Amino acid sequence: MFRQTVLPILLLFFAAACGVGVGPGGYTAPSSSSATIESFAAAPASITPGQSATLAASFSNGIGIIDQGIGPVLSGSSIIVSPSGTTTYTLTVLDASAHAVTRTATVTVGSTGGPPVATITASPPSLTSQTTATFSFNSSKPDATFSCALDSGAAAACASPRSYSGLTAGGHTFTVTATGPTGSVSSPASFAWMIDLVAPVVTVTAAPPGLTNQTTAAFSFSSSEANSSFSCKLDSGAAAACSSPRSYSGLTAGSHTFTMTATDPAGNASTPASSTWTIDLTVPVASLTASPANPTNQTTASFSFSSSQAGSTFSCKLDSGAAAACTSPRSYSGLASGSHTFTVTATDPAGNASGPVSYAWTIDLTPPVVTITATPANPTPQTTASFSFTSSEAGSSFNCKLDSGAAAPCTSPQSYSSLAAGGHTFSLTATDPAGNISTPAAFTWTIVVSGGLVISSPLTLDKTTVGPGGTLNGTVTYQNTGSSAISVLSVIIGGRPPGGTNGGGPFADLTPTLAAQTIAA
Repeated sequence: MFRQTVLPILLLFFAAACGVGVGPGGYTAPSSSSATIESFAAAPASITPGQSATLAASFSNGIGIIDQGIGPVLSGSSIIVSPSGTTTYTLTVLDASAHAVTRTATVTVGSTGGPPVATITASPPSLTSQTTATFSFNSSKPDATFSCALDSGAAAACASPRSYSGLTAGGHTFTVTATGPTGSVSSPASFAWMIDLVAPVVTVTAAPPGLTNQTTAAFSFSSSEANSSFSCKLDSGAAAACSSPRSYSGLTAGSHTFTMTATDPAGNASTPASSTWTIDLTVPVASLTASPANPTNQTTASFSFSSSQAGSTFSCKLDSGAAAACTSPRSYSGLASGSHTFTVTATDPAGNASGPVSYAWTIDLTPPVVTITATPANPTPQTTASFSFTSSEAGSSFNCKLDSGAAAPCTSPQSYSSLAAGGHTFSLTATDPAGNISTPAAFTWTIVVSGGLVISSPLTLDKTTVGPGGTLNGTVTYQNTGSSAISVLSVIIGGRPPGGTNGGGPFADLTPTLAAQTIAA
């Protein structure tokens, strides 16, 4: 038989921890840190039939359950038991990762006669990083004396509590016996525990990149020792218990540092591990630094561009084509006539994308048509000449040439003075804004200063090929530019075979020739 005193909240605690729900008290399930038992003992450890003993449990990071029909318990609670015979009670603490730790406490039920029963009532944790240890113990018989031994050392008289210091890492065993007033000796009571002085090594296994535009961050981490617990800290905030992965959101732009430590089940803390990264929310500015003329007659185009943030990458697009990664300069060839648009965006190393920057231009492959709209008379006694002209395309520029002189830029009207008597030829071309050049336009005229017979229209033929016996018709216009009549003895039209020159012949007079005549002024 035993009696159990447990608060009603125990059942609520057990249900909430198992995921059944949260009670009216607002209980929250334990964290995923490893379960630890600080102490579990019976006082007194030895009783006579009909007497009671108290079981006291202290643990953390888990759910406590005592067997022998007792069930769930809270850390710090006291349970009164009255076993009819010697009974060993086991405390099991289960954490959120299903990791269990146990410890036992024995209540010895003896008779008034016989040897005493020694019981250890307090001891260090079964796994610890402490190099000191303190044990409390008692006997089922009053006035008993005790003998203690540590590991393989010799047993020696001792009293409760018995403390040790300067212990080495590794396993240790404490043994105590009780000797009653009549000299009867109890069976040894022992407790074995492990001292672990090796600190775990903590490793961060997935962290955000060193430079990012994300205002969230997730960290995964691990320890070189199983069942370690973790403590995390962001920037200058306070460290707090955490588990992997640990996530943060709503972070501000700038530099951040995540720091964490691991503590193994023995209580050894690792050297802190940290990860530093920068959140950059500033959008870069893309700029075009070189582009083709607009308009142009070139079917190639080259663009240079830059970003306000070093290390940026670029994406380029021509007209309605798909955007693709590119570098400066970006060139195109074989472009069609018409309008085109080039677009570029910059993305900085943090992933921020600029607004698109575009340039539109027109490829014009059609040359303009130049027209002479005003000329001097032909023939003329004037030694000056003025020419007016236009282009079929607005904004065209012009190049003018007189006789065998060099062509030079000009505007309409183009005038000349102090011209010599004789034949002259004016020619010009137009260049549109795209750079297309027109076919030349020309005008030929004759300056007759003193007057006389001139040919105002050169000979023109009705055909360029004639067979033997065929007829060739030609027309020539001549006039008297003087102030009195001119007598012409004859007008002879001559031909020359290929290979000769207009000035040097040889000539063969054609038939008919015109008879003598008088040409009025």
